[in-house]
Amino acid sequence: MDFALFMIFSTIEGLATYALALYIFRMDLRKYIWHVLLIILLVNFQNYVIRDMLELSTIAPLVNIMISVLFFTTIVRVPIVWSFVMVITGFLGFAIIQTATIYFSFGYFSIEQIQLHTWKAYTVQTICGLVGTYLGWFIYRKRLGFTFEFEKIRLKGEKFFIVLLIGCSAIALLAMIYFGDMAINLIGLVVAMVIFLFYSIKKEVRDKQEW
Repeated sequence: MDFALFMIFSTIEGLATYALALYIFRMDLRKYIWHVLLIILLVNFQNYVIRDMLELSTIAPLVNIMISVLFFTTIVRVPIVWSFVMVITGFLGFAIIQTATIYFSFGYFSIEQIQLHTWKAYTVQTICGLVGTYLGWFIYRKRLGFTFEFEKIRLKGEKFFIVLLIGCSAIALLAMIYFGDMAINLIGLVVAMVIFLFYSIKKEVRDKQEW
């Protein structure tokens, strides 16, 4: 039950983060909605394993950023520099909304209260998720976001770097499995890596055919 609730409310939170990252840069979330939901579920699964089962909470944000950057780079096809910018923007945007929600609750949703009452933590996630998603959509609808020519700063050999990054990540995970009992964690991340590679190759073939 705890796992199911964690996945549900974390998905609401993750959707807001991706909505802000995409909408602020004038990209329609609806175009990638199924991909986004799948990646969010994979990220949430990793968070649950890393934080609750392995008690390595400090690693979770790094895993989130890595997977999100790879998502924007391989599926949305944004240069890696801008992928980092978009991911950080989404995370910071959501953090601001979350901080404001806690601050203006005047203690009702304080950190202590959230840690003491799980339902308050889920309530904050829901509020922030809805606000973040709506705010991102509002920015996109009103054309208030930013539009850049991403291709101008695409790094030379970036595609090779992306595949190398995915490969190194897989090797690192295998090393973690070898030196520690993390078989469950491997499943989710390997699936994520396979998805990134699949879409990267698929889109590359499609781009060449269109060309």
